[in-house]
Amino acid sequence: MKNLDRRLSYVMGLIVVLLALNVWFAYHNIRQMNDDERSVTQTQNVLSALENIISLVKDAETGQRGYIITGEPTYLEPYNAAIATMNDRIGLLEQLTRNNPAQQTHLAALKTHLANRLNVLQERIVLRNEKGFDAAREAILTGRGKFEMDELRKRVNEMASIEQQLLTARSLRAERSYRIALLTTVIADLFALGMVGAFIFLLRRHLLARERAAAAIHEQREMFRTTIASIGDAVMTTDTQGRVAYLNAVAQSLTGWTQEAALGEPVGTVFRIVNEQTRAAVENPVARVLREGVVVGLANHTILISKDGTERPVDDSAAPIRDQKGHVAGVVMVFRDVTERRRAENALRESEEKLRRQAQELEQQLIASGRLVSLGEITASMAHEFNNPLGIVMGFAEDLLSETAPSSPQYRALQIINEESKRCQKIIQELLEFSRPKSADLSLTDIKQAVEKTLNLVSTHLYKQKIDAAALLDEHLPRIHADSQQLEQILVNLYLNAIDAMPEGGKLTVRATLERSDGMTAPMIVITVTDTGFGIEPKDLSKIFLPFFTAKKRRGLGLGLSICERIIKNHGGQINVQSQPGTGTTFTLSLPLNHPPAQSDSGSEARLAVSDDAEAALKPFVGPGQR
Repeated sequence: MKNLDRRLSYVMGLIVVLLALNVWFAYHNIRQMNDDERSVTQTQNVLSALENIISLVKDAETGQRGYIITGEPTYLEPYNAAIATMNDRIGLLEQLTRNNPAQQTHLAALKTHLANRLNVLQERIVLRNEKGFDAAREAILTGRGKFEMDELRKRVNEMASIEQQLLTARSLRAERSYRIALLTTVIADLFALGMVGAFIFLLRRHLLARERAAAAIHEQREMFRTTIASIGDAVMTTDTQGRVAYLNAVAQSLTGWTQEAALGEPVGTVFRIVNEQTRAAVENPVARVLREGVVVGLANHTILISKDGTERPVDDSAAPIRDQKGHVAGVVMVFRDVTERRRAENALRESEEKLRRQAQELEQQLIASGRLVSLGEITASMAHEFNNPLGIVMGFAEDLLSETAPSSPQYRALQIINEESKRCQKIIQELLEFSRPKSADLSLTDIKQAVEKTLNLVSTHLYKQKIDAAALLDEHLPRIHADSQQLEQILVNLYLNAIDAMPEGGKLTVRATLERSDGMTAPMIVITVTDTGFGIEPKDLSKIFLPFFTAKKRRGLGLGLSICERIIKNHGGQINVQSQPGTGTTFTLSLPLNHPPAQSDSGSEARLAVSDDAEAALKPFVGPGQR
C-alpha cells in the first residue's frame, strides 16, 4: 500500500509539472489570443457605432418628418430620443478610434456634417412650429438636408472601409494565434494524458474501496428506510420549502395520500389539521420548524382531515433535519392516531363522573341516614305526644258523624276531620315502620291470591276514580317463600300510587309470570304493575326510591317506595321502574322462589330502632264512641 502511495505521488508530481508547463504555454497563447480578440472586437464596435450614428440620424429624420406632416408633438419622440443619445455614441466612437490618427481625421469631418444635419432638422422643426407646414415644406425642397445627409453617409462609409480592412487583418492574426495555441495544448495534453492513464490505473484500487464504502452506505440507508416504514407511528419528511418528500405506510394510511401522489405537494395540503372545538385552521408544525429551527409539537384537540374527509385526533412532533454545517435541510414529522387514547380518556372522565355521582348519592344517603337516626330518636316521643290527642279527636269525630245527618252542613267537615286524623295516624305508622323495619316472616305464599286480595282492598278507590283493573296471572304460578303481609303491603302501595297518577281515570294492569332458569340465574316470579297515568319525569326516576323523596305536592313523606324497595331486597329480589311522561308507569317486582331473609346490620338497626313501648303507643287508641 505504501509503494502504491509512493508511485501515485511520483505520477502526481509529473502531472503537476506537465500541467504547469501547459498552463504557462496556455497563458501566453491565451494572452495573445485575447489581444487579437480585443482588436477584432474593437473594430466590430467601431463598425457598430457608425451604424448606430446613421440609425439615430434616420430616427431623428423620421420624427422630424412626422411632426412636420402632422404637427403633433408626439411624433418628435424619436427625434428627441436620437438627439439625447447622439453625444454618447460620438463619445464612444472617439474613444474606440483614439489610437488611429486616420480615423480621428475622418471623425472630425463626420462630426461637422452630423452637426450640420441636425441643425437643418432643428431649423425645419422651428419653421413648422412658427410658420406652418407650407413654410417647412419649402425649406425641405431646397435640398440642403439631402446634401448634408449624403456627406454624412460618405464620411461614415470611409471610416467603415478603414475598419473593414483592419478587421480582416486582425481576424487573420487571431486565427494564427488560435492554431498555435491549439498545437501546443494538444502536445502538452498528450503527455499529461499518458500520466493520467498511469494515475487512473493506480487509483483503481482506491476507487474499488470507495465503491465498497458506497455500497455500505446504501445498505445503511435501506435499513433506515425499512425501519421508518415498519414503525407504528406515521413519519413524513419535507424539503426546505415545506414540500412532502417521503411518507411511510402509516402516514399514507392516516392522510389518505400515496407516496407518489403526495411527493412535491405542500405539506399543508397533505397534512390538513384543524382545531377540534373551533374548526379553525391550525398552523402546521413544519412551517414553524422551518421558521424557527426548533422542535415543536401540536396543540391539544387537533384533528387531522384525510384526503377522503375522515377525521382523526392526532398528536405529533416535528424536528429540523440539519446538514453538516448545521443548516436546516428539511423537516421530519412523526404523528399518531390518538383515537383510542381519546376514547380511554373519555371513558376515564365518564368513570370519574359516575364515581362523583355515586359519591353524591352516598352523601345524600348518609344525610338521609342521619335523618333516620334523628327519626328513630323522636318517633317514640311523637307517638306519645300525638297518639292520645289524635285518638280523642278521631273518637269524637266518629261520634259526631254517627249523630249527624249526612245532609247537615257540618257532616262534610266532620268527615274531613276524621280522614285527616287517620292520615296523620298513617304517617306516624310509616315513620315507625321505616325507622324500625320488621324482619320478614317467610312462609309459602300464593302470589295469585295476594294479587286478587290486594285488588279487592282498593276496589272502592278504583271505582270512585273510574279506573279499570285487570289481573293477568299465569295459571300455574308456584308458591314462593315470602312474607305475605309485607308483599300485600307493597302491592297496595303500588296500586295507590297508580290510582293517584290517574285522577281522570285510566287502566291498572297487574301481571304475574314465572321466568324459568336460563342456567345463569335462578327461576323468578315477576310481577308488573302498570298504569296509564301521567308518568314520572326522567329527572325523578333515579330518586323515587330515596327516603323522603316524593313528587306528590304536600302529600305523604316519600317513604312508601323506599320501604317497598327494602322489603323486596330482604326477600332477595329487585324492584325496577320504567316510565314515560304522559303515557304511564310500570313497576317490576322480581322475587326468587326460595330465598332466606336478608340479615340486617344489627348496629344500624340499633341506631334506628325505637322502643317497644313506642311501637305499642302507635297502635290505634280507642277513644270515646270509637268502634
